[in-house]
Amino acid sequence: MTSTQTATPPKIHTANDPNRKLKRLSRREVDEYYDRGYIKGYRVFDEAGVKSTRQGFEELIKLLKPGETPNIINGWERFNPYIFGLCSNPVMLDYVEDLLGPNFVLWGTHFFCKYPGDGTQVGWHQDARYWPLSPHKTATAWLAVDDSDQDNGAMRVIPGTHRTGIVGHESSTTQGNVLGLQIKSGEIDEKKAEYLTLKAGEISLHDDNLAHGSAANVSTRRRCGLTMRFCTTDVKGDTNVWAGFATCLMRGVDEYNLNPKWTLEPGGREKWDEAQRRLR
Repeated sequence: MTSTQTATPPKIHTANDPNRKLKRLSRREVDEYYDRGYIKGYRVFDEAGVKSTRQGFEELIKLLKPGETPNIINGWERFNPYIFGLCSNPVMLDYVEDLLGPNFVLWGTHFFCKYPGDGTQVGWHQDARYWPLSPHKTATAWLAVDDSDQDNGAMRVIPGTHRTGIVGHESSTTQGNVLGLQIKSGEIDEKKAEYLTLKAGEISLHDDNLAHGSAANVSTRRRCGLTMRFCTTDVKGDTNVWAGFATCLMRGVDEYNLNPKWTLEPGGREKWDEAQRRLR
């Protein structure tokens, strides 16, 4: 037995336990998440909170170098109090707890921003295809910094695809795709896709196996959102593949102690660059 493992980890009290009291969601909504792979439209920030969130993002993008886009802001939650504050919002964590149970960690964040006419899009993919985690139990909270709708490139999902396991992916041929892989043609039925329209300050939550993507922004409005990755404490990251993988306990206790830990260490651009190197 290594120092990072326990001999007989106790059973996690999961959200599927019908006797557990929920904080924000109804039992029907929890069931919908596990059946369809997502839920949407839950308010976390009021009007003042939306304004503050946007101001924080504007300050963040001032740190970008010439030629960089906000889409490279990936994994900076460890060093930036603004991002960490969004992830640790108690209302946000209530929704996550209702889905994952009382013991869960944060392990990553990523901004996705589309400016009018910039041509960027996200090809169909499953998050779990990218992540060397076992088992796959990540719930992603997608926080709308701006209103997100069909015209400005809202996320699209295909309900139920999280139950099929990881399907075939290939190198992306989608013009403007911010990701390197996309689901192979014929693996999913795009006719079943649904838009995750959100108002600024609202979140959606989706399973890491759910097939999703988004088209380009053809409106005159920006579309920005922050993804926050949460998983239960029995999930282990393969640090042989992803050397920088680490977790931060957000609620409950880490009963399994399987992964390296991190705590907030505020820092500037040099810390951000360090985070980017760890993700490679």
